[in-house]
Amino acid sequence: GVVDKKGKNGSVFISGRVQQAVPDLQSDWAQVKGKDPKSINWKKTTIDRNEFAKLMDEGFSADEIDGLFRLYDPNHDGSITWTEYICVISLILDGSLEDKIKLIFNCFDSDSNGSLDMEEFKDAAKRFSTSTDAVDVLAEKVFKACDLNGDGQVTYSEFVAWQMTSP
Repeated sequence: GVVDKKGKNGSVFISGRVQQAVPDLQSDWAQVKGKDPKSINWKKTTIDRNEFAKLMDEGFSADEIDGLFRLYDPNHDGSITWTEYICVISLILDGSLEDKIKLIFNCFDSDSNGSLDMEEFKDAAKRFSTSTDAVDVLAEKVFKACDLNGDGQVTYSEFVAWQMTSP
């Protein structure tokens, strides 16, 4: 996928579309950091949740910012590196369906244990709806459809199988 293709120097290969956007993205990042883009070590720079919120459109709620932050922070370490940021943007713009499913799964897997339990499923579903009761019912229904072996956990392969067979 887009994320795991590395160049000789460890840099991530990104599409032409994303490469064209990099100067603007770096400028925005530097502004949030309060630094000149030329002074930033792009291999080591990170942003926290509050800095990330400043990068996002003002129309997002705090819950939406939290959900997006988790999307951009795949290892759930509480910070986003420049590489993670660019990888997610690349994936969204040019990633395969499987790459996008993996990104979503990792975002939902809040404890990073490689599977989703019912609480993680409900938490993920609540990010996309304002009606808590309807979300819980829908999440339970979808969870049961995904949990092919009935063990109370949805693995990545079960999640992919469900994604590929659901409209």
